[in-house]
Amino acid sequence: MREYPDDEAVDFAIVGTGAGGGTLACKLAEHGFSVVALDAGPYWRPLEDFASDEMHQSKLYWTDRRIVDGDNPLQLGANNSGKSVGGSTVHFAMVSLRFRPEWFKSRSQLGYAVDWPLHWREMWNYYTEVEQALKISGPLRYPWGPKRPRYPYRPHELNAAALALAPPRASWRVVSTARTRRSPSTPGSRDSANRAKASAVVREGSKPRTSRIRVVSTPRP
Repeated sequence: MREYPDDEAVDFAIVGTGAGGGTLACKLAEHGFSVVALDAGPYWRPLEDFASDEMHQSKLYWTDRRIVDGDNPLQLGANNSGKSVGGSTVHFAMVSLRFRPEWFKSRSQLGYAVDWPLHWREMWNYYTEVEQALKISGPLRYPWGPKRPRYPYRPHELNAAALALAPPRASWRVVSTARTRRSPSTPGSRDSANRAKASAVVREGSKPRTSRIRVVSTPRP
């Protein structure tokens, strides 16, 4: 990675090297631009410098006095957003979910907040590009929303805490039910959202209430 002297002009200067700034800096450099990225905090090596627990994560806490400017300035408290080179990606768990199509029209379809000024289809290819850049982890078959490519990485295995929450001697599987046999509708429309069956988590061996079930993943017992 090249370093630039203070007196050399560059094409872009990016403040923050987290999931947004770091990815942007990488894409600009790949297209031949000269880029300098600035960040607060030290350069941590996650595997050597701290463990993934609450005590070690305190090294990433941003405890400096920070104020959000504007008509009503707001002072931010301490948090582990990541005061380091790499920002929050230093403790990033490789999980980032897409907006479902109806969430882009939350006011007109769901009755809350405001509609986004763009259609979900405009974002779909960008979602795929970012997932590849950040190596997002997820299920082989994502059960919600329109058809999409597979995640770059397989789902994380359940940790001890997740296994402790599961009922004993119960094998769980995530399933999604098929749509009803009615005329097709546009993905993301109110009619489509009403017709789509909700995904469910059922015990192995229990009788489903639908005649067609697609298994997405089966965690270890």
